[in-house]
Amino acid sequence: MKKYSIVFILFFICGILAYSQQAYDPKFISFSIGAGTDARLNTFKYETSDYSNDFTNGEFNILAFFEIDFFSFFLFNTSLNFIDRSRLSGNDWVGANLLDLKLTLLWKYPFSINQNMIIFPLYGFGYDMTLSGNTKDSSYEWKREDLKDSDTLIAKFGGGLDYTVSENTKFSLKIFYNVFLFSKQYADIDYINYSQQGPNIILGISYIFK
Repeated sequence: MKKYSIVFILFFICGILAYSQQAYDPKFISFSIGAGTDARLNTFKYETSDYSNDFTNGEFNILAFFEIDFFSFFLFNTSLNFIDRSRLSGNDWVGANLLDLKLTLLWKYPFSINQNMIIFPLYGFGYDMTLSGNTKDSSYEWKREDLKDSDTLIAKFGGGLDYTVSENTKFSLKIFYNVFLFSKQYADIDYINYSQQGPNIILGISYIFK
């Protein structure tokens, strides 16, 4: 509970700071749609009274997204991700192909580098929902009703940049370090220790509605 409280307090403080700044010319709200790629590593470590394990999964995503920018200081992003997940270290696993819906709320503080480029720190939360999937050898298949308990809340820390190509088009880069906060599938297990974390890079191109 203490971990969650600290995360939410930090997010609240960031919101106050963003609201109080007038150096950057904010827009009240803007919408964009786009596509891109998402690469991430997830390192899992867990221990119970009679078992322990650690392994690393790698993911490569192709995604389509819809994004809302509030006051140029807050981002809400929802994306549909087609995921190729592989085991990179630890116990053997055949891997999986998955379809995820990801919801993300981020605070950002923009710094204008020139007329076309803005850089910013990022901090916020992600909520990942797996909609369907199957193992790569097709030996097992999951549907949404099998996967509800695996929905995951994560904290995201990082930064990014936007590069405007034209009035309605921009390239974006976001780099995060993701930290696991909660998933129901782990809540009822008596873990002595559990952690799930790793880096995340997202590249995208989007069309901005004016």
